[in-house]
Amino acid sequence: MKFHHFEKNISLKIPPYTQTGKIFRIKGKGASHIRSRGRGDLLCRVIVEIPTTLDKKQLKGT
Repeated sequence: MKFHHFEKNISLKIPPYTQTGKIFRIKGKGASHIRSRGRGDLLCRVIVEIPTTLDKKQLKGT
């Protein structure tokens, strides 16, 4: 999954079967420290939405 964060694009690989609520930490990609150099960690929470309807192709799994 790719997303835009501050001035950069970030790529995050989400493993299969990841459940809703799982939090991934991306070190050094968070907000800048106020009184020192560097950045904090970026926390990304996964929210999975399950479709309520599927078409025939999706039901078949192809």
